[in-house]
This record gives sequence, C-alpha cells and structure tokens, in this order.
Amino acid sequence: MNIKEFTDKLAANEMELSVALKRAKVLATRMKIDSFANWINFELNGYPTRNSLPEYRKLICMVEGDILTGIGIQKNIIVDVTVLNKQISVPIDRHDEFNGVESIEYTLKNLEGDVVAAPFPQPVVNSMPNTNPSHKLIAMRRIIAKNTLNNILIIVKNNLFDAILEIEKSYLQQAIEEKPLSESEARQINNYITYNIIGNNNNTNAIAGKEIYQR
Repeated sequence: MNIKEFTDKLAANEMELSVALKRAKVLATRMKIDSFANWINFELNGYPTRNSLPEYRKLICMVEGDILTGIGIQKNIIVDVTVLNKQISVPIDRHDEFNGVESIEYTLKNLEGDVVAAPFPQPVVNSMPNTNPSHKLIAMRRIIAKNTLNNILIIVKNNLFDAILEIEKSYLQQAIEEKPLSESEARQINNYITYNIIGNNNNTNAIAGKEIYQR
C-alpha cells in the first residue's frame, strides 16, 4: 500500500486508527522523520509521563465516590473536590489519559454504557477532607464520558491524516519509494509536523491513574 492509497483509506475511514498508526510508523521510520515517528510511538504504546502528555489527552470529568455511613455504603455519590483543587496545581476533576490508542479503541468497543471510571489511589481518597464525622469516603473515581474519550481518537486521526498529507505533498517520490530524506529535508518536515500539526506539550502535575474500567 503506497502513500496515496494509505491517504485515501484514511480519508474513507477504511482502517482502524491503531492499524493506520502502525503503517505510518513504518513510513516515518524509513523516511527518517523521527519526531513524527516518536509521536506515533507514544500514541501506539502510551505516554510514559505527565510531562509528555499532549493537551488533548487531559480530559475534564466528574468525580464520584462511595461513602460509608451509619446505615451502610452509599455508592456513586458526586464528590465536592473544591477544597482539594485549591491544594494542588492541577484540578483533581481532570483525567490524564496515558493509554495507547489500541487500548482506548478496545475500551470504547467493549463499553456497554456511556462512561468509564478511573479510580484514585487510596492515599488520595484518604486525603480528602471530611466535613461530616458520620461519613467516611472509602473510594473515589473519575467518571469520563465515552464521547470525551473518543475525542482523543478523532484528534489523533486528524493529526495523522494532516501529517501524511504534508509528507505526500512535500516528498511524494521519496514517500512512494519509502526512502530516507536528507538531513535538511527531515529537519524541515519534522519541524512542520511538530509545530503545525502535533503541537507542543505542556508540563502537568495531575494526580492520575492509568487503569480505567466500566462503572
């Protein structure tokens, strides 16, 4: 499948995003487009740190918990995180999605409802202020809408499509033959893709967990 066929299949939604990323990774690696290949690798395998995470993977969400009361456990109660949000640099009602595209695709494909849940580590749960002595928060999780998670895939696909189109437009013959670009050509296309398509990442310090599951 040459680059023109690849672009056409991307435009027609004829392949899963994870498959398209793998094909693009082969092309970028062979053509020595390293920044593009690195971004693809992160999207396929997941992001290792919060500092490497792009803005479109920082998701706004609700926070809910399970509360132990004198009459039993109340589940799926919306948690007021106002106090804790004032104590940290990044709001706790935001989910940082580290997982690779294939994992996100799998989650969405097997999702029966409209939301997924990301649990907080127990030390974070224990640190929440207790305003009612008769109530104890015993579990807490972020609730992420299905559409919000799916939006990551849409953005990644758009970025991938734009990058492949730019490679096709600028270096069609080399792309068809999958030949390495010269050092100056590789630098030029790397810079273009990085600054005009993928964008730069900002540092974050959110409290996050990688595990997500159906509520």
